[in-house]
Amino acid sequence: MSGPAIEVLTGSSGGHAFPLDPGRENLVGTSRAASVRLLDKGVFFKHARLEPTAAGWVLLEGLASARVTVNGEPLAPGKGRLLRDGDLVTFGDVQARFLAGPPAPSAADLRPGDDPAGEVIRLRERNRLLDDEVGALVARLHAGEAGRLRAELEQARDERDAAQRRAASLEDAMADLVRRHNDEAQAYDLVYRAKLANYREAGPEVRLLLEGDALRAGLAQTKRELEADVAALRRAAAEAEAAHLAQVGALRERVAALEAAEGEARGQLGRLNGELRDAALDLQDAREALARLAGGG
Repeated sequence: MSGPAIEVLTGSSGGHAFPLDPGRENLVGTSRAASVRLLDKGVFFKHARLEPTAAGWVLLEGLASARVTVNGEPLAPGKGRLLRDGDLVTFGDVQARFLAGPPAPSAADLRPGDDPAGEVIRLRERNRLLDDEVGALVARLHAGEAGRLRAELEQARDERDAAQRRAASLEDAMADLVRRHNDEAQAYDLVYRAKLANYREAGPEVRLLLEGDALRAGLAQTKRELEADVAALRRAAAEAEAAHLAQVGALRERVAALEAAEGEARGQLGRLNGELRDAALDLQDAREALARLAGGG
C-alpha cells in the first residue's frame, strides 16, 4: 500500500490495512462511516479520529472514555498525538500499526495535466488559500471595521440618551419654576388684598393694582421665556434623534455589506470544496481503472 494506512494486527480485522484519506478527518470505530471500522470488543462507535495536518497525522480521542494508546502510552484526554511511521496504536482491545507511506508531493512539484492526484493537490492548495482569505475577512469583520462600527453605534446611542436626559432635566426645572411663579403670584395677591384693606383713598388702591399687573406681566414673561427654551431643547433633541437614526441606518448598511462579502467568500469556498470532492472521485475512478488494467495485464 503506497499511501498512509492503519494496519490491524489483532482482532477480527487482523492482517488488514485500512487506507487513510489525506483530504479529510478519518474516523476509527464501529460506525459504518468509519474509515477504520473495527467490530471488536472495547471499540466504541466513534472511538478515535485521525486528522491530517501540515506536520503529519494526528491521533485524537473520539470519546473521553475510549481507551487509546500510542506505543503503550495512553492518549491524554483532550490532546492529540502526532504519529510517526511504525507507531503501535491500540483501540480498545485491538492492536494496530500506523503506516505513514511515502511523502505526498507538493503542488509545486506537479504541472497541469500530470495526473488526477496532482489536480487534487492543486485544488487542495486553492482551497487552503481561499480558506485563509475567508478567515482574514472574518477577522477584519469582527476585530476591524465591524468593531469600529459597533463602537460608533454605541456612542451615538449614548449621545441620544444623554440628550434625552438633559431634556427631561430641563422640563423638570421648568415645571419647578412654573410652580414657583404660581406660588409668588398667589402670595402677592394675598399681600395686595391685605394692603388694599388698609386704604380708603383711591390713589394707593390704583397704585397697588398697577404694581400687581406689572408683577404678573413680569412673571408671565419669565414663564414664556422658559417655555421657549424648553421648546428649543426639544427641537434639538428631536434633531439629534433623527441624526442618530440616520447614522444607525448607515452603520447597519455597512455591516450588512461586510456580512454579504463574507457570505460570498464562504459560498466560493463551498463551490471549491465541491470541485475538490469531484476531483477526488475522478481520482478514485482513475485508480480503479488503473487497477483493472493492471489486473487484465
